[in-house]
Amino acid sequence: MNTEFDLRSGHVLYAYVIPEMLVTVITIKLTARGSDTYVEVENDRTALNSQANAHVEEMAKQDHVAGPEWEKQINDYLKQRTTTP
Repeated sequence: MNTEFDLRSGHVLYAYVIPEMLVTVITIKLTARGSDTYVEVENDRTALNSQANAHVEEMAKQDHVAGPEWEKQINDYLKQRTTTP
């Protein structure tokens, strides 16, 4: 669920639960840098049982790879919104 969406301050917060497995809170911070937007994404996950620990650790590894792609997709979206009448 989207729990906070404030483009003026550049702050977006999502949370989701996979029952009996994990809870995730995703914090996105947007900062203007010239014609681009710097995107900072933080994923906080908590395993809800010990069997989910390895899955949470694997997801954390993937987060590091996904960061630049998130930034590109958000910048592409924001550029499209500013050029669309």
